[in-house]
Formats: sequence, structure tokens, C-alpha cells
Amino acid sequence: MTTKTIPEKKQKAVGDLQDLFQKARVGIVTDYRGPSKNPGLTVSDLQTLRGKLREQQAEYRVVKNTLARIALKDTALEPLSSVLSEATAIAFGYDDPVGPAKVLLDFAKERKTPLAPEGLPFIKGGFLDGRVFDGPRMRELARLPAPPVIKALLLGTLISPARGALTVLKGPMTKFLYALQALKKLKEEE
Repeated sequence: MTTKTIPEKKQKAVGDLQDLFQKARVGIVTDYRGPSKNPGLTVSDLQTLRGKLREQQAEYRVVKNTLARIALKDTALEPLSSVLSEATAIAFGYDDPVGPAKVLLDFAKERKTPLAPEGLPFIKGGFLDGRVFDGPRMRELARLPAPPVIKALLLGTLISPARGALTVLKGPMTKFLYALQALKKLKEEE
């Protein structure tokens, strides 16, 4: 089905999805219902999840799989079409890629059922900076430290050699001062 053969109303939806896929730094494709006979996330759950994602400068959109496949056609993200099945919603993040993934994973941990032991929403796959990843790789993204933590670790690593050099250079001076104090004390005792 091409955009020419779909109704105008749906063409707008495809265009909106194309814009979201282009603007987002990260997109996490989820199943919000789970296996059959599983009630899935309630409207209230979806509203709560959307609120939490909004705090991370992300949004959560329920999408029609067919329209999403059309929006992805002939783009670098087209391989993402393989995970578009069942009840699909996509979290689009525009800033920090880790934050939305953490929100989804934490939210799912609280909503485990016998039919959905991983919890809902279940992460099926996604993309980060134009590269497509499978579900397990996207779940690993949620386990990474947030960018400020990574920056602090990097800064600590960069500063460490300078701090070590300062300690080495300071050592002889400190020993010299101790020797002078000891000599002064000996002179005073004489």
C-alpha cells in the first residue's frame, strides 16, 4: 500500500509518524497488551506512563502497524517494521535516550502478570540515533547510567592522571618540610 492508495486522513497520520521517526533521537517499540487473554495496560496505566515519559522529554504514541510500516518504508529505520505486530505503541525520545528506556522498563516491572512475566509494556525493539536494535538491546539501554553520570565518570577518569601527578610532585616537597620541622625541633632541643 502506498501513500497514494490510502485515504487522505491516513496520509496525514503517516506524515505525522514520518516526522516523529525523523525528529526522535530514540524510538522504543512496545507491546502494551501482551499475549491474548491478557487485559494489557488500562487507559489509566497509559496516562500514567505518558506522564512519566513527558518528564523525560518523550512521548508515547499508540500506532497502527500498517501506517507505521508505510512511514518507515525506504528509510534507514525500515528494518524496524519486523517488530510491528500486535498492540503497538512507540515511545519517542528527543533528548536523553536512556531516560525513556528506564521509564518503560521500570513501569513494566510493576506490571508483571502470569501471561506477561516481563511486564507491560514489553519492549520489542527500537532505534537510537538512526540505528535499529532488537528488544534485548533496547532493554540494555535502560540499564546504562544517565548521561550526567557518564559525564561525571568520564571527567573523573580524565582528572585522575593529573591528580596522581600532583600527588607525586607534592610528595618530595612534603618530605622536605617534615625534614625541616624535625631539624628545627632538634635545634630547639639543643
